[in-house]
Amino acid sequence: MQCLISELESQGTIPRSNSGVSLATCYGQSGTFETQAYLQQELEKLHDLGNKVKMERELWAKLVSSLSQNSHRFQRATRLWDYLVSRESK
Repeated sequence: MQCLISELESQGTIPRSNSGVSLATCYGQSGTFETQAYLQQELEKLHDLGNKVKMERELWAKLVSSLSQNSHRFQRATRLWDYLVSRESK
């Protein structure tokens, strides 16, 4: 549980606790289970966001690769066209 709290604090999701203040103090003893549920939900949201970023990064890499291949093909086609035009004009 402490690892989860530290992770969320470092990401700014929840306020950093002072050395003498626990989450139970902040949220009250009766709110400890609600706090755990809240932290679990926030962790799941972060996990989902991480997966979304990974998928977007993979899509971006595919797009860049495709653009690079198309650029290479365009350069080859341009060189071939220039060669054919130069032969035609002789």
